Amino acid sequence: MARKRMRYRDARLSVETRVRDLLGRMTLQEKVRQLWAVNAEDVLHGGKLSRRKARKSIGKGMGQLSYVLRHFGPREGAALANDIQRFAVEETRLGIPIIIHDECLHGCMARGSTSYPQSIGLAATWTPELVRKMAGAIGRETRSRGIRQALSPCVNIARDVRCGRTQESYGEDPHLSAEMAVAFVKGLQSRGVVATPKHFAANYVGDGGRDSHPIHISERLLREIYLPVFEACVRGAGALSIMPAYNSIDGVPCSCDRWLLTDVLRKEWGFKGFTVSDYESVLGAYSLHHVAGSKAEIAAKALAAGMDVDLPKAECFSELERLVKKGKLPERVVDESVRRVLRVKLSLGLFEDPYVSPDRAVELCDTGENRELARELSRRSIVLLKNDGVLPLKKTVKSIAVIGPNADTVEVHYSDYRGGYDPVFGREVPWGGNVILGNYSAQGMKVVTPLEGMRNKVSGKTRVQLARGCDVFGNSPREVREAIRMGIDLKGMKEAFQTSPRSIRKAVRVAAKADVAVLFMGNWSMAEPLTSEGESADRCDLDLPGAQEELIREVCKVNRHVVVVLIGGSAVTMSAWKDDVGGIVEAWYPGEEGGNAIADVLFGDCNPGGKLPITFPVTTGQLPLYYNHKPTGRVDDYVFQRGRQAMFPFGHGLSYTRFAYRGLKVKKTRAKGKPLRVTVGLKVRNAGKRAGDEVVQLYIRDVVSELSRPVKELKAFRRVSLKQGETKQVEFVLGRKDFSYLGRDLKPVLEPGEFEIMVGSSSEDIRLKGSVVL
Repeated sequence: MARKRMRYRDARLSVETRVRDLLGRMTLQEKVRQLWAVNAEDVLHGGKLSRRKARKSIGKGMGQLSYVLRHFGPREGAALANDIQRFAVEETRLGIPIIIHDECLHGCMARGSTSYPQSIGLAATWTPELVRKMAGAIGRETRSRGIRQALSPCVNIARDVRCGRTQESYGEDPHLSAEMAVAFVKGLQSRGVVATPKHFAANYVGDGGRDSHPIHISERLLREIYLPVFEACVRGAGALSIMPAYNSIDGVPCSCDRWLLTDVLRKEWGFKGFTVSDYESVLGAYSLHHVAGSKAEIAAKALAAGMDVDLPKAECFSELERLVKKGKLPERVVDESVRRVLRVKLSLGLFEDPYVSPDRAVELCDTGENRELARELSRRSIVLLKNDGVLPLKKTVKSIAVIGPNADTVEVHYSDYRGGYDPVFGREVPWGGNVILGNYSAQGMKVVTPLEGMRNKVSGKTRVQLARGCDVFGNSPREVREAIRMGIDLKGMKEAFQTSPRSIRKAVRVAAKADVAVLFMGNWSMAEPLTSEGESADRCDLDLPGAQEELIREVCKVNRHVVVVLIGGSAVTMSAWKDDVGGIVEAWYPGEEGGNAIADVLFGDCNPGGKLPITFPVTTGQLPLYYNHKPTGRVDDYVFQRGRQAMFPFGHGLSYTRFAYRGLKVKKTRAKGKPLRVTVGLKVRNAGKRAGDEVVQLYIRDVVSELSRPVKELKAFRRVSLKQGETKQVEFVLGRKDFSYLGRDLKPVLEPGEFEIMVGSSSEDIRLKGSVVL
């Protein structure tokens, strides 16, 4: 009863008053425990809360729990979350609730959640308002399970598409990425779930596009390209948490970079939330970067720099209490981080309502409404790269050959051949996933494969025949299981098996008898060895892996009507087969309704309107390649590639109809005492024979500037739906920030002079040009 009368329990008081009261009551041990996390093995046994473990791990309080609910369905997960919170609230001295976190990149990772298109596909929709709606739906599902923090979104700029985690990004452009990221953060946090933009900062741009490799770039490049999206998440969306990256910047690991975590994040941008380490990144600063001689030393260094919570376990922050007692770390530094954590917990309402309804969780997770939203996002994300007239397909076609490794792939789990029983969770814990979902995907929901989508679309009179032909890199799941039984080393799996000539010949025979052949090719993104891209799986070659290119070429020899549908998370080079096929469709990792969405586009029920958020190069050797580069001192091309830098440029995407642009008008308003306002208006007409969407893109170029500026920069865009023959007025409003850049002192400056205005259908397909003088 005495605890209920404490001021920090009084919801009528301000958050700051409550934080101050609670912090004043805490022992040093209770404080540092708020900067810790524990994972499932520290609290569970047999899939249930172990009171013995809980007393040991969270009996003195705890800040966070890591991925503890991932392998449970909605009802049992919600019930387990209640058990954990009840222990924290009722059986610890101060009753401070715990934040349970998990991944929510394109849907909550807990079992049975809706899985939406991968982030790169979301960016390809160019529709932030729909991404915000999706994030709100994700937030509802996530909160219903008792998970109150998402280690998402990933907002790194993907300028080198060799990075296996390009799929987790919103592409290569800072403006498009910021629009998508802000939408995601606002949508998620509107449902009471903390968003955690990551990985702060400049991950994915190490030499060769390698994830978490050291970064050696100027502060100017950081501030112009890689930091703005994080700033937008903080200032524009109010993100409550930030996750620093594994990589170092000019030799300083991001996890203990005071300039990054305090000077920029907090002092410049006014960030009020708390930071969490990427898993074991504080430990990595000691054991991998070697910038400290002990766990204790790196703990003090990271905390002082601005790192607040050590995830997934307190590998290093377990040393904080001892450091304070020995006088090697001021307690006020601990207090500041604890204050940040408590502030968010109170703001979330966790103290007033730490529990959830298991029945409500069942009602909210993977609903029909959410599945339909997933299908709509997938349809909007699909990019038509090439079409010689083979698309859209007719539903009355007599026979379709469905070929390729991604045509009908269901979930592939390591537990299939490793047993997989985990005594902590009390069940088999799969390690793998459905190959059309991509990184950080939930399991346990119905996933519509491309083959199922095709069969759902046509009548019973159409023969749809499957011939796999090959696997992504030559070894099938069945062959993998057999190899394990035979004792073959997993690391050698890709080399141990090659697609047999017989399987290719079978696919070619099927294609030869069909009216049209649709080949579902691309990549897999799961876990080694069943992966060709993804986290810790960067690519040095962007060609389709394995025997896929051979299969495409052989099918093209026997069938003139060939469509290639790419399932994957990044660019693919295709010089060896692009000219042989009639149509190329980029479907990304399309989510659980991906099969139906792909069929909607292939058969013309949905007119594709997605646009590329990354540049597709002609060859891997061109990388990094991006549209908004600064002018070169001499040539801007390679030998034998004159005038052909990109296979498909940033912003590219075809349609089954045509769009005409006209009537560009640029008007400047700069009244005294009023902010600068430049209005750009134009008309877009659907000049084709069917309804469709066009993404109108506005780029600018500073004609003359003190410092060299990019050849063009995206500043605004709008996706417009037009009926056949319909015309719509499109208007953009630009302000001072859009025309400013960082001067020599790295402060924003607006130089007077002329700016070129370019409006078009892609970064290279510019339809209208104008200018404005400021």
